[in-house]
Amino acid sequence: MEYKMNQQLLIADSGSTKTDWCLVSNGSKEFFSTIGFSPYFQSSNDISKELSENLLPKIRNQLQPNCKLFFYGTGCSSEDKIKIVYNALRSVFPDADITINHDLLAAARALLGKENGIAAILGTGANTCLYDGMEIIENVTSLGFILGDEGSGAHIGKSIVKSIIYKELDKDVLDDFANEYKLDVASILDAVYKKPLPNRFLASFAKFAFKHKSNLGVKKILYSCFDEFFINHICKYDGYKNLPFNCVGSIAINFADEISFVASKYGIKLGKTLQSPILGLIEYHKE
Repeated sequence: MEYKMNQQLLIADSGSTKTDWCLVSNGSKEFFSTIGFSPYFQSSNDISKELSENLLPKIRNQLQPNCKLFFYGTGCSSEDKIKIVYNALRSVFPDADITINHDLLAAARALLGKENGIAAILGTGANTCLYDGMEIIENVTSLGFILGDEGSGAHIGKSIVKSIIYKELDKDVLDDFANEYKLDVASILDAVYKKPLPNRFLASFAKFAFKHKSNLGVKKILYSCFDEFFINHICKYDGYKNLPFNCVGSIAINFADEISFVASKYGIKLGKTLQSPILGLIEYHKE
């Protein structure tokens, strides 16, 4: 974890939708962003092309040959998936010292530092872990947006879209959805079953849920989604009621009140919430 004070750090936290980057040089910090990367959906060539076009031109003149690159990414939990990301990074940053970890470890390190507890990602996708202050010691399998990801943006979006199509929500909500998105059922099904990155498509409707979260029908959907999240994930960890519970991600920030309300049903208190782990990761690696 340690590095020399004059050694440059390039830290990346990559979710399904967006990647936050920070270049740390001699105490100064510069922030950048690119699209998110998932080795489940993108090849090494896809990733390296995006980095070459939209990140490298911004930092090329500042990049040191011995830069330490810490990349935390969704899907980076098995050797074959890590290899996809590593090959992309190596082609773009040939001289960097590269370390790749899962984005769940990024969340845990940013939220808990060197303390133990439960860390959760609630963004486009959802994932949780039990963290001992250094490493993840237990993880309830997330299953992805088709079978799982309870409480995530994709899960909320999927639930909203289903209720829209089945006309289960109030007329003013249905009308606003029709005016805002101008999508018919065929277009929605095509985006979900035929087009790339359906998880991002579904997660985009979490914004609509936020807009109407005071509506009773939408509020019921949100409580149901977070209820499934706690039942299927958090309550599976031994001693969960006595452990710090912190969250990171857009859903964690925008629906903190709803998450906190549902958490209280299970004797859990919501602690820290962060939009992104990047600032916490900078402090973690500087230490």
